[in-house]
Amino acid sequence: MGADVLNLQQPQAYGIASFGRQFAGRVCFLTTVDIQATLPREDPEAVRAEARQLVETWSKPEGGFIVFNYGDSEGIGVTDGIAKVMFREFYELREFWQQGCLAQPGPR
Repeated sequence: MGADVLNLQQPQAYGIASFGRQFAGRVCFLTTVDIQATLPREDPEAVRAEARQLVETWSKPEGGFIVFNYGDSEGIGVTDGIAKVMFREFYELREFWQQGCLAQPGPR
């Protein structure tokens, strides 16, 4: 592709699973849970599920995955609370590969 890092704020637009199969391990993903399809729903379980799917399909044991905050919660119509849910889930998944890919999220 000619890119080292892809900055993706709407991962669902690419098809998370298929995009991961194509590019995981070949590029680094700089991403957040989808800022249009998931975060604005303010559904903590949907946010956690997508965060886990992103880690499972876009990251590799060697890395290739960076989480970021969109930075304008009000601009995308979400509360800071849902961003905290997202970051907490990514934090809980920080050792996903070291735990044999079967890690269960910790307490919320």
